[in-house]
Amino acid sequence: MTELKDYLTFYHELQIPHNSFFDLDTNQNVKENLLVVSSPSRMGNHLIMSVLDGHPNLPRIPGEDGFLSFVFQHANYDYHKFISSLRSGDNIDYITHLAANGEFDRWAAFKELYKGGKTLEKHAGIGSLRYKKSGQFRQVSEFIAQDYEGLTFDIDYDAYLVFLRQHAGDIRNAENFNDVLSLYLQAIQLLDYDRKSGRYDTYIAASGMRTQLKWVCQTFKNVRILSSIRSFHSYAISHIRSRYGDCKLTDEFVTEAWEHWYHKVTDLLWLQKAYPEKIGLVLFEDLLEEPMQTHEAICNHLGIKYDPAMQQATIYGIPVKGNASKSRKNSSAGTFYKPKEFLDNDRIPDDYAVLWNYLQTRKLESGN
Repeated sequence: MTELKDYLTFYHELQIPHNSFFDLDTNQNVKENLLVVSSPSRMGNHLIMSVLDGHPNLPRIPGEDGFLSFVFQHANYDYHKFISSLRSGDNIDYITHLAANGEFDRWAAFKELYKGGKTLEKHAGIGSLRYKKSGQFRQVSEFIAQDYEGLTFDIDYDAYLVFLRQHAGDIRNAENFNDVLSLYLQAIQLLDYDRKSGRYDTYIAASGMRTQLKWVCQTFKNVRILSSIRSFHSYAISHIRSRYGDCKLTDEFVTEAWEHWYHKVTDLLWLQKAYPEKIGLVLFEDLLEEPMQTHEAICNHLGIKYDPAMQQATIYGIPVKGNASKSRKNSSAGTFYKPKEFLDNDRIPDDYAVLWNYLQTRKLESGN
């Protein structure tokens, strides 16, 4: 197998909403330079974010923001309700809640954590599905405003909110989604008190996007996307532990993890092949084992020069311990987490080697 079959799987994934509001022809954005970081869940999205944070020519964001991801979900599920909410008198309340799938104002909650001098025991970015054991496993939805372990910091929430309120009428009267998205992207850049100009006008990160990435590639002339792919050997452990805790790694759990890994990686490979100039794939393991070479490859893709600040894991310039499912020592802040538990080779599906070998030919290289 030298290349993937030319079709989408988009397993359990949304499609681009079938409405003129999302039409490709009317949503073309030729002016804005957009940076997007989106990897499958548990594959290193927060790792990439902490690598990019210190680069002087890139904008900064305080964490993942689910606006782009959840807009597609809401518009697909009930387009009339979605568009009515955008047109309503309290549309900014709806907009700010979309960052956390409508559950709460994600950045207001983050600001309140900082003001209260609190950190949460759990960290997950825009949200997480957790499983707790009470006689038997059951699914529990939790939405968490803190991305990194033991860390909150100040953000300019007022600037973000004021900007959106000033443009409430523009959002209400928008003729296409890109007009709304562009305003929201500008708003989240204002969360950074020390914001600066650089190679990209706007930057957003959220795990798990694929259909949304396709739409962005089709509508933004100047977009660069980074996505991390993790080997199944360590991904399976992380996936299972994040959902089920310290449980036995049963065949059922491994099979479930494989379904997630296989279909999401296949989707991203298809997208990267379709839009090679816009989508850059990096390997989670390369970020840890060959950081300099991988950082240079990332910079080449983004059209910027390498900077040594990429060697320290930070968010808003603050050293972070990461987004690992297990707690880390305070002394680990600023370093990059390396997994210590791996699935045995005899439990790796036969199809894995084909995909993993193909990934080696599609990942970013420092020389291109």
